[in-house]
Order: sequence, then structure tokens, then C-alpha cells
Amino acid sequence: MTAKNQELARVFEEIGNLLLYLNENRFAALSYLRYARLLRELEEPIEEVARRGGLESLPGVGEAIASKTRDYLASGSFA
Repeated sequence: MTAKNQELARVFEEIGNLLLYLNENRFAALSYLRYARLLRELEEPIEEVARRGGLESLPGVGEAIASKTRDYLASGSFA
């Protein structure tokens, strides 16, 4: 796993856990946690996946997660 995959996995895992703790959107929380696991298992750098436009083709990745990932890769943060 690449450093960026690990970093992004930590971010999404933190948000997912926080949403669960706050009893917020459970669907989003579980999606973020699944995505964190996927990032940890992904053998390819997430930057490469994003560069070729393949984020949405990853299992369970929709427009919201893909958009957050692109923003994070571009700026180091997302809304």
C-alpha cells in the first residue's frame, strides 16, 4: 500500500468512526469505513486510479467519495 493510500484510508476511517459515534448518517459512515478498507487493500496508488478516471469503478465508490478523494489529492483536504 502506498503512503497516500494509507493517509487517505486514515482520513476516511476517522470520519466514518466519528459519524458512527455521533449517531449521524450510518450509511455514509459505513461507506467511508468500507472505502478505508479498500484503500488499504488497493495495490495501486490511488493517485493513479484517480488520474485515469477510475475512482467510480472501484467497488462501492460513488460520486461523493470520488469527489472527496479528488479534492483531497488536489489540495490535502475536502469539505
